[in-house]
Amino acid sequence: MKQSSLQNTRRKWKGGEPSQPSLFDINIKETMSYDIKMHGARFIITEFFIASILSAAVALPYLLYPHVPSSTCSYGVFWFGFSLNCLAILVQSLSLSRQGIRKEPDLTLTSLEISKLRRLTVLIGIVIVLPFATLIISLYQTLHRGTRQ
Repeated sequence: MKQSSLQNTRRKWKGGEPSQPSLFDINIKETMSYDIKMHGARFIITEFFIASILSAAVALPYLLYPHVPSSTCSYGVFWFGFSLNCLAILVQSLSLSRQGIRKEPDLTLTSLEISKLRRLTVLIGIVIVLPFATLIISLYQTLHRGTRQ
């Protein structure tokens, strides 16, 4: 029987508040599952679809014109990376919604686990601004799914 990373960390915590999550604690799929249960799949999918389209639309003019100075081209790279981050989360959300994750609270989670998930959700909100970070984390976790149990 597979155990989620929260069930594994439940054994590590002896009580009290969990420490601040780091970049390596992010489990995109588990955090998106929590987010979908709280806000609904339709809202999350729409949110990240619009964000990825708008950020790609902002990036294209910067990237398509070769006569643009390199400092301006970096804006395009930033917005393109942000667009790919949103797209990675969109794909994860679509995958979870097809698995049947619905908008309903998970009553088996303890307050400590909910606190950790909320912190991870905020951390993903910060990490999504780093170009290509969420994309790289999602790809890594997808490729190493079997070894992270």
